[in-house]
Amino acid sequence: MPQPTENSIKNLSIDNLRLLINQKIGLTYVVPIAIDFLEDNPWCGELYRGDLLYAILQIDKSYWCENRDLYYRLSEIMCVLENDIELAVKQLLPKWNALL
Repeated sequence: MPQPTENSIKNLSIDNLRLLINQKIGLTYVVPIAIDFLEDNPWCGELYRGDLLYAILQIDKSYWCENRDLYYRLSEIMCVLENDIELAVKQLLPKWNALL
């Protein structure tokens, strides 16, 4: 099987990455790129909003144990999302509901 080139991997779309991750193909190559996308926009996706993050979260725990640096990057993404959700639920939605 030919090895992917750096250029071919960098040109993968979000949807290509999602499909490869869902099929557990080339995780060594595609997960770091997927995390780059997620750091820019955790909700990115082409099939539906957040589909890339959903795919990443389906990866087996053993992968993350072997790739701690990527796990820590994913953890930061999840912390940002958690803080955003908390802000929305506790502050923004009550203000919005008060306007109704």
